[in-house]
Amino acid sequence: MHAPSERGTWTAVDVDEPIPRLLYRNRRRVSGCYALGFASVLASLLGVVILRKAIIRSQNIHRDSLDIHTLPTQSSSRWAQKINSHERLGHINHLIVVAGHSVYIGHDFSASDQQESWYLESYQQIPGQVESILEHIRLGVELAADDKSSVLMFSGGHTRKAAGPRSESSSYWYVAQARQWFGHPSVENRAFTEDHSRDSFENLLFSVCRFREVVGVYPEKVTVVSYQTKEDRFVEFHRAALQFPREAFYFIGTSNLMGPQALTGEEKTIDAFQHDPFGCHGALMKKRMERDPFNFGSPSSTRCPELGNLLEFLLGLQKLGKEGKDSTKSFLPTPF
Repeated sequence: MHAPSERGTWTAVDVDEPIPRLLYRNRRRVSGCYALGFASVLASLLGVVILRKAIIRSQNIHRDSLDIHTLPTQSSSRWAQKINSHERLGHINHLIVVAGHSVYIGHDFSASDQQESWYLESYQQIPGQVESILEHIRLGVELAADDKSSVLMFSGGHTRKAAGPRSESSSYWYVAQARQWFGHPSVENRAFTEDHSRDSFENLLFSVCRFREVVGVYPEKVTVVSYQTKEDRFVEFHRAALQFPREAFYFIGTSNLMGPQALTGEEKTIDAFQHDPFGCHGALMKKRMERDPFNFGSPSSTRCPELGNLLEFLLGLQKLGKEGKDSTKSFLPTPF
């Protein structure tokens, strides 16, 4: 499983809310890490634009496919995973992200419809929660089956201490496999995992970087599968923070299960991301720390060189937080 390097472009054009304008507008309200880290963040995002010509030149480069029969995780070498040679698909340009919400703790993946098979927080222990997780997995598989130019990315890190060092993304991958890919077995050759993300912004950012690692270029189209309540968060804030074109970004949402309290919590989260698009301080950074009990951190910047500065910026903030320092202070890269 597997994936070729094919054509794909990512141009920061016609963006609703470019980062420089966002920074300027909120300059009195953002933290020191966001304001003084401007150079690192801006450099990484502008790198996408600067690299456009190089990406275009690489559009016709085709790499040989390898046949690797292991779960596609990020521990593999950079170009080790290619789409199976018997299913060469040509133009891979569509990233489908299924955002994870739980870790599988059962021993039998065929029992994925049982609540005790999943590690669920108290607020998740409600009727329909497990069914909604399976629905997200199924929707992702079906979307990938309908578009042979897509890569399916299950996204979610090792977020729960009590669940052990298992990731949300690999949990979803194994469940899909146990369910025989919901009648679409060929999707397995285009299904991958991103196992570092700890929140919705990282679901998108790290999945884009993982696509870059697997395919060799950035996606031309992105579709995210999550809950309806998170649509604005993904579309209006996370997408805009990465300057991904609005016309090439799609969201598939399933019904909210938690009622009014979920909407209240979502409003608070959106407000936090509105003032801090990268989630580099306060409650957003605290949540990331809590969701990284095994200290996996962010993926290496070498996996996604055009956004390397941003990844290094976020990694540096995490180190400040884990050392007990105030992560709202500015982070400036050092030579060490």
